[in-house]
Amino acid sequence: MWFTNTLELYKLYDTFGKVVAEYRLSGSETYIFVEGLSSGVYFLAVSLDQDVFSPLKLAVQR
Repeated sequence: MWFTNTLELYKLYDTFGKVVAEYRLSGSETYIFVEGLSSGVYFLAVSLDQDVFSPLKLAVQR
């Protein structure tokens, strides 16, 4: 499926629901940079236009 004129982005939330990172998706692969994050659990939400997909749990361990 090909989408045009869409807003594709991801948001990374901490366990308190605070947005700690927000980036636009580009290309077919996107890297999530966690250098500035403390160890802990985060939730990754990906949105495409008005659709938000189920968040994924992401654990950062230092």
